[in-house]
Amino acid sequence: MPEDGPQPEDGPQPEDPPRSQDRPRPEDRPRPRTRAAGPAGGPPARRTGDILVRPITADEGPLLRRLRLASVADAAMAFWHTPEVLSSWPADEWTRLARAATDSTTDLIVLAQHGDQAVGLLQGLTPPDRPWLRELASMWIAPRVRGQGGADALVLAALDWSYRVGAEAVKLWVAPGNLAARRLYARHGFVVLGGPEPTTSDPLVRTFIPMLRTLYPAAPRPAPPHPTALGSTPPPHQ
Repeated sequence: MPEDGPQPEDGPQPEDPPRSQDRPRPEDRPRPRTRAAGPAGGPPARRTGDILVRPITADEGPLLRRLRLASVADAAMAFWHTPEVLSSWPADEWTRLARAATDSTTDLIVLAQHGDQAVGLLQGLTPPDRPWLRELASMWIAPRVRGQGGADALVLAALDWSYRVGAEAVKLWVAPGNLAARRLYARHGFVVLGGPEPTTSDPLVRTFIPMLRTLYPAAPRPAPPHPTALGSTPPPHQ
């Protein structure tokens, strides 16, 4: 069965930077939040204007397929999987993905809804060899509802879920020319980790920029005592 692996906004899987950049120290963790879970154990539903963001349910595999196909039809170069690849996946695979993201600490799919129409989604994944990390993928909002806060609400829901399940950091990839997406992620604390990285297994040789958001910022270090407080003479200015 195909795997819906990490994609820069559906992207490649470049090697992570050193631990000092990518993984916060355990002693820097704050106390966990006490936020109520959503109806399926995922993040709580949140409304921004006319946009409702909610967790996917186990029976929404067909809806997930429609949204993913709509996203790659709208912006094929922003995603790792092509329309041809996604179209080839059997119905059972979409059902598996929806079920896997229901009431899970390792997988997430949140949907944006406008009225009774689903108009966007965001996926969260856990690398098998980095259980402390969550990766975001498949981010998309339909053009007709952009600018209404739906994208921000999706990112906030994914960050809230990542925090509550104990992740230490959240990572994603974005196309270099997708400035709107880069601004979106920067608003929510993501920082660029390095330059564009090629997807060498991609026949189009697309590149994506890795971005990281730490959930456990380093604890502030106490300032050293003033020399006079120790009964010594301050050193001369050099």
